[in-house]
Amino acid sequence: MMNRKHYIYLTLFLIILQASPVEGQFFGLKKSRYQTPFSVTIFDLKAGIERFNHSSTEKALGISSSRLATVYTLDFAKFNFTRYFWKQSMFDLQTGFSINYLFALEFPSLPSDPGLATEFKGTPALSPKVVEYNLNETLNFSIGSRLLLYGQISYGYAKVDLYRSKEGSTYLSGTSNPLGFALGTQILLASEQSSRIGLGFEFKYTDLRITTLDDPQDVADISEIDLSHFGVTVTLGMLFGGNKTAGDVAEKYYKQGKYSAARTQYLRFLRLHPNHANAGRARQQVSESDKHIPGEMFDKAVDAQENNDLDDALLLYARINHLNTWDFDLEKKVIEKRKEIGRQYFQNGLNSHIDWDFGNSERWFLKAEFIDTTLSEAVRIATSQMLLTKAERKLEAEEIRSTEALLIRVVEMNPDLKPQADVVYSKIARILFKEGVEALNRNAYIYAKDSFEKAGKFNDNLRKIADRQIAYVEDAMAKERISEAKKRHAEVVAQNKKHLADRLIAGVDKDKVLRLWGMPDFKYYAAEAPLKYELWVYLSAESQYYYLYFVENNLHSWETAEF
Repeated sequence: MMNRKHYIYLTLFLIILQASPVEGQFFGLKKSRYQTPFSVTIFDLKAGIERFNHSSTEKALGISSSRLATVYTLDFAKFNFTRYFWKQSMFDLQTGFSINYLFALEFPSLPSDPGLATEFKGTPALSPKVVEYNLNETLNFSIGSRLLLYGQISYGYAKVDLYRSKEGSTYLSGTSNPLGFALGTQILLASEQSSRIGLGFEFKYTDLRITTLDDPQDVADISEIDLSHFGVTVTLGMLFGGNKTAGDVAEKYYKQGKYSAARTQYLRFLRLHPNHANAGRARQQVSESDKHIPGEMFDKAVDAQENNDLDDALLLYARINHLNTWDFDLEKKVIEKRKEIGRQYFQNGLNSHIDWDFGNSERWFLKAEFIDTTLSEAVRIATSQMLLTKAERKLEAEEIRSTEALLIRVVEMNPDLKPQADVVYSKIARILFKEGVEALNRNAYIYAKDSFEKAGKFNDNLRKIADRQIAYVEDAMAKERISEAKKRHAEVVAQNKKHLADRLIAGVDKDKVLRLWGMPDFKYYAAEAPLKYELWVYLSAESQYYYLYFVENNLHSWETAEF
């Protein structure tokens, strides 16, 4: 029979097993466990059938009593104290209490015994009733988040009544210290809450030996009895904990090869559960994920490239180069794949050129050169040819300025295309010369001159003719300027004369007259020593002459006359 000392030793062993790193490697399962520990079991209700083991007593008495008993058990307040210093979710050691109630199912009669019969109201029967008050140690073994296996040991105090009648009388009581062992399992129902409901069953054996019986009348022939019992019960319990965390999600992603997502979830797990027993493994898994992420991204980049999502693939290859610091084979693969994208960009540029989509064509060429510098020469030639074609299209639309700008780029980029560019320049020259003639007919001398100058610049055959036209335009522009100047002068003078004639006062100086009237149309000088005389003549729009007489520097007098 196991005594208190054995119970204590076994309990300490379970604590050490639960809290030690050894259990962490149990079948290699804990390595992938990141659930929260089961912190407390509020209750476990158990009901079932058990069998008594008292055959020696029956043999001594010559009876055949019932061995089957109904059992009801309430486990409650089972706390996982070890979680405060060792947070893990595979093994949880819970300490709690239980009340166990058993009673026999039948009431077999005993042989006639007048002495014993006097103690009963009714017919006595060997029908034990047991009430146990136990301290429990439960070691839970969680498989996933839905299945819980457990083992339990219990030790406590039991009160036993051996005889009873149907009328309720009892006799021959005793006490003992039961020691129980149980194995069970529960299926945990899925829940978004922190509490979990568990349904299952349990096998239990209890070692219960009554060595001291209370027989005040000294009428029974039983001095001790073995009431050890075993059986099976159905269980219903409520637990807190055992919920999945970001670490479990990360482990799932890791096994699926989704290392980037796994890394994110591992870091989230470490932020929320820094003291979890598997925090060290989570940090290790972050490092392992970092090693696999470049390979994962490479696969994604290849898929994107095959789907012609070249920009996305290129971005992924750039990120791989940033993250990969140790896999040189992968680095070579990335370089080759980038060159493939560069060639694809170049081909896209050629296709856009064929379709006359010049904007996209140039964009593809620039990307190709940026990605693969070995394509620089091919890009230069292809881009210059594309720009030449674009210039020809612009010329057809008579967009002269755009055509000229494109031809300048063509020649700068590829001097070998200068003969082709000169052909286009000649066409531009003829168009410009025509525009110059039209502008000259409209008296648009500035535009005409600019057109003739460019026509002569772009076409040597038109240069002499253009120069003559330029000379004619410059002469016409000069005459026009003179005419305009005279017209403006006349307008100014007329306005000044109209409004300021009354301000010509004898004695004013020449500067003030010039400010008011402007330069005179005619000047006459006469000198008679020792004075100098001047006559200024102004013509007005009112067909009048204005005669201003100066002596030295001052106005002497003035007069008007019709003409």
